[in-house]
Amino acid sequence: LARDGDAQVARIQAEAEALEAEAAQLEQDDANTRLQRVFQLFDTDASGSISKAELEAALLSVNNSLSEEEIAAAIMQADTNGDDLVTKEELAQLVKDMQM
Repeated sequence: LARDGDAQVARIQAEAEALEAEAAQLEQDDANTRLQRVFQLFDTDASGSISKAELEAALLSVNNSLSEEEIAAAIMQADTNGDDLVTKEELAQLVKDMQM
């Protein structure tokens, strides 16, 4: 009888862990969906990357009091490889860095 109870507890713990993992995956999927939407909004010409001009326009639409220096710093931070374009991966890394 005790073994049945132990097995039941183990099964419940395993189910709880599986539910937690599923919830974490759903949160990650939701974050990826939001990031994709933001990227598409910023990538106004649908080129697959965000140009400096597109990023500047997006930043100013969120906060029109940003200085040229603040905009330049944001672009430099986002464009990690220095090609004057922001990829989905670079945007994802920027968002991740901002959350820390």
